[in-house]
Amino acid sequence: MDLLQLTEPEFCQDADIIANALGTAIERGIDADMRANITSIGCATITRDSDTGNPVCGGCIGSGGFLGGTLGKTVVENATGVVTTVEVEIRKKSSEIKTDEDIAELTNYITAMLEGYIYPGTLTEEIQAWARERVPQVNICS
Repeated sequence: MDLLQLTEPEFCQDADIIANALGTAIERGIDADMRANITSIGCATITRDSDTGNPVCGGCIGSGGFLGGTLGKTVVENATGVVTTVEVEIRKKSSEIKTDEDIAELTNYITAMLEGYIYPGTLTEEIQAWARERVPQVNICS
C-alpha cells in the first residue's frame, strides 16, 4: 500500500516505531485471528530476530545502528506531499485451508477487508489514535 505524508525511516529505531504503529492500526481492522506484519517501509526492510524479538533492519538502512547517529533523537522532516510504499504481510493460522482455491478465496477476503478499512479513512483514524495514545505522544498534522 502507499501512504501519503509518511517519510521513509532514516534509521532502525524509526523503522521499528513506524512498523509497530502501522501493524497495530492494521490489526484493529482485520479479524482477531489474523496478524499484520510490516516488512518494508520505502527502501527500508524490517524483520524480527526470532530469538530476541528485536528488530533487524535492512535495505537502505541496513548498515546503520538502531539509533543511527542521532543520539536517540528521531529525525523530523516535513512529509507534505510524500508518498511512501509500505509492504504488509497478513498472517492467519488455519488447518481448514488446503487447496489453491481456498488460498485464493482467503486472499480475496483479506484484500476486500483491507480495502473496506483503508479507503473510507478508518486506517488513517486508527494511526492518528495510536499517535495520541502512545507515550510519548506523536505530534501529527491533520
